[in-house]
Amino acid sequence: MIHKAWIPQIEQRLGLRLSELNGLEGANTLCQAMVSSIPFENLDVLSGVAINDETSHLYQKLILSCRGGVCFELNNLLFELLTHCGYRAYRVAARMFVEGELRDEANHIAIVIELDGCKYIADVGDARAMCQVIPMDGRLGFEHLGITHQIKPIGNDSYQLWLYDDNDDLPRYQFIDEPYQRIDFKDAIAFIEFDERSIFTKQWVVSILQGDTRIALSDEHIARTSSRGKTITPYHPSERSALLAELFGIIPD
Repeated sequence: MIHKAWIPQIEQRLGLRLSELNGLEGANTLCQAMVSSIPFENLDVLSGVAINDETSHLYQKLILSCRGGVCFELNNLLFELLTHCGYRAYRVAARMFVEGELRDEANHIAIVIELDGCKYIADVGDARAMCQVIPMDGRLGFEHLGITHQIKPIGNDSYQLWLYDDNDDLPRYQFIDEPYQRIDFKDAIAFIEFDERSIFTKQWVVSILQGDTRIALSDEHIARTSSRGKTITPYHPSERSALLAELFGIIPD
């Protein structure tokens, strides 16, 4: 849970007032603030540091230390903030599509919000910087950076997140509308930390939303994506620490 003493630091980090968040607009405001303030990053996984999704640790790492994290960190913090603000929310486990193939086990967490009889997916733990919630009834969701988001019901309480742009239609992940507890993600966390199929143990994945541009750092380049297109800027590994600090506010340990 979110402790009262933490609220000033959380609000300063996110640039908002938690007490003012309510309804659909409040949920979108919180998602926008999180993907714009807290980067997605896998530095700990690359360094062999175990993921700790306990709320007190997330507060220390993501808020006080101005670090980022992977989905299990970012979306668990989102869940705690939503419930603190009075939202009805729960966690769901998702399987990612990789090169069109659906993973055979869950390796992602997303949050379901219930608002006025409707359900929405909130996900600030995706490196694509999903800055708004998406309705789960099949309606088209928000459009951002040239991509339109949609949750498709596919039967048996199962759903898929699809991404549409001018070039392609791609499924991002699939999930069952079934509440999970934080502890239920133990195996999913182990997957991204240790499984040979996990990209997070092999390459740098760091991203954040700055204005209307998503900035992403990989092993060899910086990608800047906006509605106007994408630019790629190579960098030398010796520049990485400075780029992490300059672009993402991350000071590696």
